[in-house]
Amino acid sequence: MTFQAAVRQFSAILPLLMSLAALALVFGHVALFGAVREADEGATAHLFQLLIAGQLPVVAMMWDTQ
Repeated sequence: MTFQAAVRQFSAILPLLMSLAALALVFGHVALFGAVREADEGATAHLFQLLIAGQLPVVAMMWDTQ
């Protein structure tokens, strides 16, 4: 397997893993603290936003290598 093929395969799986991690964050936060409205965003919200927004460069990199 060449390096380019390995990167392409990993970059195809990474957005799925990031989505699953974001979903697990949401479910974990709701399980621990409930679905209540908070006055300020916490670390969980920031991690969720980073995981979702971080998918774009990964998909762009995958699209560029094809």
